[in-house]
Amino acid sequence: MTGSSSEQTSASTGFFRPFWSRRGCPPWMVALLAMLILGVLRAYAMLGPPAAQPLYLFYCVATCALPFLLLTAAGQREIGLVLKETSKVSMAWCALAGAGYAVLLFCAGQFLFGNSPENWDLSVRGYLRIEDLRGLMPPAAIVAIYVIPAITLTPLGEEMLFRGLVQQAFARRWNVLTGVLVNSFGYGLAYSYVHAIWRNSEGLHLRLLSGCIAALLMAGAGVVFTVCRLRTGRMAAAMVAHAAFNVAMVAMVVYFSTR
Repeated sequence: MTGSSSEQTSASTGFFRPFWSRRGCPPWMVALLAMLILGVLRAYAMLGPPAAQPLYLFYCVATCALPFLLLTAAGQREIGLVLKETSKVSMAWCALAGAGYAVLLFCAGQFLFGNSPENWDLSVRGYLRIEDLRGLMPPAAIVAIYVIPAITLTPLGEEMLFRGLVQQAFARRWNVLTGVLVNSFGYGLAYSYVHAIWRNSEGLHLRLLSGCIAALLMAGAGVVFTVCRLRTGRMAAAMVAHAAFNVAMVAMVVYFSTR
């Protein structure tokens, strides 16, 4: 028992702040708990009663704050939170990778499921309430109102949680590939509420087949974002890829899946 406790403390030292490292809980376990708790919080904010929707803002703030609350300055640098500028070429490639994967995801939904409810593109359209807005404003304006949250709220917090804390905690305990798998599949499952699990006046419902495919494809997006972070060593690269993915997906849903 002593050796195990010593190993856990050693693994935390230099990564977690002293307050947390002294608790003896290994970083991978803390990261897993954070991912689960925040994932449930986000799902409840989206699928729960209307009064729960403000919890989404708390989720965004919590994911952004987590690395600064848990990690030392060295730990923050380890997950890629550094001020050194990444080359514009690298950032451009990351943006193209994110947007390109969004095109792949959108086209897969159209090809596999067409205009049926099993198409996750239509679920995204419903999630964004596109039909409610179409009679009030032109498509370009609809895209514009979603651009700011699409390039700020979720890319910042979710990248620091999944590609930062979770990726590095599991990579430290096992290896980089384990970190990639855990953070990516966790990310894919976190987005199940958009399509796989949905709610209407009759309660909660499940789309099993297309929901599993959508979750796997979203896990693939997580892999793309992770590669951007690992290749550049900068969290900003993953955030740019994520933001480009969001903007491209919103634009395609507004302009194409509504026709």
